[in-house]
Amino acid sequence: MDENVKYVLKDDADVELSLKRIAEIVFDNRLKIALFSLLVGLGGFIYNLNKSPYYDANATLASTMFGEEELMPILESFDELVAKNDFIELSNELNLPLETVNNLEALDVTIISTGGDFFTCKVHMQVLDTAIIEDIENAVITNLYSNAYLMDRYDRKKAQLSYLQGVCSIEIEEMKSSKKRINQVEGGDQNALNLFLLNSRSEIVHLEEKASLLKLQLDMLSIAYYLRPAIIPNEKSGPHTAKNTLAMLIAGAFVSMLFFVALEAFK
Repeated sequence: MDENVKYVLKDDADVELSLKRIAEIVFDNRLKIALFSLLVGLGGFIYNLNKSPYYDANATLASTMFGEEELMPILESFDELVAKNDFIELSNELNLPLETVNNLEALDVTIISTGGDFFTCKVHMQVLDTAIIEDIENAVITNLYSNAYLMDRYDRKKAQLSYLQGVCSIEIEEMKSSKKRINQVEGGDQNALNLFLLNSRSEIVHLEEKASLLKLQLDMLSIAYYLRPAIIPNEKSGPHTAKNTLAMLIAGAFVSMLFFVALEAFK
């Protein structure tokens, strides 16, 4: 038992000496560490000072017909082209002038909600010129509507809903005509006539509700639209020169400390 206690005390002493030695190394090389940190910070300051100001804008894109599987691969391809600096291909995809897409720093998409008949996502745009934000928004929607697969499914769905709405309207007119003819009939079982008229009114109300729902579905049917368009920013989002320079100073100091400690460890 006593041997174990001695071992623990010896181990704690070693740790204390190690920390003390690290502190000594840092203190002995403090000028070199400070110089390296200042050089890194100066480099970061110059870089941020010469970097063009950029602006962030967010829009909410929605679809009442398509979901993640159909839309996300198309939308994510735009960001991939920006990340690869392939602005020529991006210009072709969005059908925008090259000088417009050259001012695009990022175009990334994040899913907000999916499932059912409603899909929403956030479209984040980082631009060098706020004048292109609306152009980018419109170009994304135009690209989706020019997709042959999406457009074919959209047209078929629209035709289906239009057909059902037409059938529903015909049925309503037929029920109203029948009701009118029954009202003009004299004699017969009055109770049966009243029951028929009551059922007719119920059926007409049901068909009118169905027709209204079909009209609403038709009105809302879309490949994509902006639930919330982007707000044009008045102030730049970056670069944050002071904050970035401070981060570079700290990183420079940390890296140089690690360097001198590692140098001492491998002696």
